[in-house]
Amino acid sequence: NSQTPIRSRDIRSNDKIQIQIENSLRPLGYYYERKNDQYVGEANDRRIDAVKLGQVILSYLLREPDRAKTSSNKIFGEYYEWIFNENILSAENILSLWKIYKTIESDRQLMSGGLKRRYEEAWIIEGVFHILYMLSLKTEASGGDIFDTHVVLSHYETVKNEINKFVENHKGTAAYRIFRSAYTKGLLAKVAAGQQLPFDFPRS
Repeated sequence: NSQTPIRSRDIRSNDKIQIQIENSLRPLGYYYERKNDQYVGEANDRRIDAVKLGQVILSYLLREPDRAKTSSNKIFGEYYEWIFNENILSAENILSLWKIYKTIESDRQLMSGGLKRRYEEAWIIEGVFHILYMLSLKTEASGGDIFDTHVVLSHYETVKNEINKFVENHKGTAAYRIFRSAYTKGLLAKVAAGQQLPFDFPRS
């Protein structure tokens, strides 16, 4: 039921953590939308959608990019307490995550809005959450602070190149399918660690 995520979000919208996030971001010039289109009159680059933030947290902090992509309906359901942890979700941390995400999203929008690209270039349209996942792995492995936007984004081109190579090695599988599969997360973790990968993507 497509209305279920909307109802779940509305039910949770007045939770303490949701109000805390909204109130902590306002003095910094950002509008956290506890409800859908709550701040529709504000500039788009200053609006932070609650469901989208949940997807970013799920892929980047909790390292579940396939769930972020395929199970957004659970963000305000069974994943809620897992995702919205007030011990780590300070306004500063949220803005760091959001700025990292928006950097990737800008690339995705450029790709989506442009002329039809080669398969190897177009994967980013489907792979935003997996880039976040890989950035988290890379930053931590290098000893960096995953909430330091500058440090994290210093790995951005490397991560894009690694995922691009991964996708090129699986040309027989649609990017849409690659980034919906839980199998991909494990393979990309091996890429991040410099390990050898099996060439064939699973058929089932």
